[in-house]
Amino acid sequence: MDFRPPVGAGDAGVRSGRPVFLDEVNREGEEGASVRVFGEVALVEVEGPSCEISHRGHSLVVNLGLVAETRLAGLRPGALFLFIGELGRGESGRWWLDARIARCVDGMEVGLYERAVLQLRSFQDTLADELAQLEADIDDQIGDEDYERG
Repeated sequence: MDFRPPVGAGDAGVRSGRPVFLDEVNREGEEGASVRVFGEVALVEVEGPSCEISHRGHSLVVNLGLVAETRLAGLRPGALFLFIGELGRGESGRWWLDARIARCVDGMEVGLYERAVLQLRSFQDTLADELAQLEADIDDQIGDEDYERG
């Protein structure tokens, strides 16, 4: 899984967060990567503030310290939430997310969302391939012009 920003994503300071699934974070996460994850809230720690989300047998601790309190309405065990933030990894090797955006997405059709993420990735991969081919063609053209002038 490539956690780099999608093609065309500029460095405007705040990154949008690449959609990833919890199993991908646990398997292939990159520290500091800006990601978008969703899961069912399994546990809420008010003191932290933090929560743990899970999906398909994988879980992730989410630090909520940067999220506005108004965005945490509905944060309770069983609620479906989507978070955007940066990944971190503890000494134990366990991943966490420093969330800056939180949204309750109760009622979201999870299967449709997963298919949409996969379709987005396919489209972005196609764009990246086409861009690489275009750059190679331009390099070839510039090289041919230099050769003809020399």
